[in-house]
Amino acid sequence: MNSQDELQQHWEAGECLHVDGIVWSDGRVLLLTVSKVKQNGRTQCVAAPLAETTAGSVLQYDPDAWVAVTSTGRLAIGEGRVLLAGEGAMGNEGFVALEREGQLQWSLFCTLSNPFTDLELEDGEAVVRDGYEGVWRIPVSTPERLRIVPSRG
Repeated sequence: MNSQDELQQHWEAGECLHVDGIVWSDGRVLLLTVSKVKQNGRTQCVAAPLAETTAGSVLQYDPDAWVAVTSTGRLAIGEGRVLLAGEGAMGNEGFVALEREGQLQWSLFCTLSNPFTDLELEDGEAVVRDGYEGVWRIPVSTPERLRIVPSRG
């Protein structure tokens, strides 16, 4: 089975690749370096691109690199596209994903964010909150350009 089919099969079973990063349906993976930082008495989750790889490469080293995800937010955004957000199997994990007509387009998974909540679409970006009062702004068409900004209140 090719990695594209494997990603879709696992997605349909409620699982995504268990890496901090963005996974596209064609098997491309952008790994993210993620950490929690304490600033001015507040803990924040920070993330930045680390390296590119493929789902096939990840699975070659860890064939069980899958994690169950549960969607707690769903937002239809037109043209058969749906944004999803929610949590991973552990309480500290979150995910955001884009489907088109039921087919996974990309997913972002983070092991330190806590579940993503309050899913909205704003100016072409999926907007979600992490568990540290951070607002993740993820461009739907270019999720690799994500940014995290502090909540305004």
